[in-house]
Amino acid sequence: MMNTKLKIGSILLVVGIILFGILWIWTTQTDIHPQVNLPQEQGRTWVSKHLTQCAEEWQPGVYQRNKDKYTDTEPFNKGTNLILMDEGIKDFYKENYGIIIYDIRREQVTGQACEACHCLSDTKLFLQIADKDVSKMLELGYTK
Repeated sequence: MMNTKLKIGSILLVVGIILFGILWIWTTQTDIHPQVNLPQEQGRTWVSKHLTQCAEEWQPGVYQRNKDKYTDTEPFNKGTNLILMDEGIKDFYKENYGIIIYDIRREQVTGQACEACHCLSDTKLFLQIADKDVSKMLELGYTK
């Protein structure tokens, strides 16, 4: 009886370790290989950040800058909003940190269930920058 419990416990432990290993490998592979197309260019690096709902340093200025861009005759549309947001992000990093953003991409990811500013949104932002600026962006909370 004791031998049977020990065998079952050992089997469950091994299965648990294997499942944990598979989950760990799957999640790290997802981060390493995003679903978005990130073209590689000499002298440039992609950095990324899982965005918050509204706690990013650049968001207030970009939203303020873009709020008057819409009129009753030209209502909000997602494509226009992303173009304006990208322009604002590029301007923010150039003006505040001297960092040129060459390209911007986004990936839909799982966010948090809350809407508070500090909660994660459903967007991961990828910025293509010069290799020399990577350390600055890492200090600002981005990952390579």
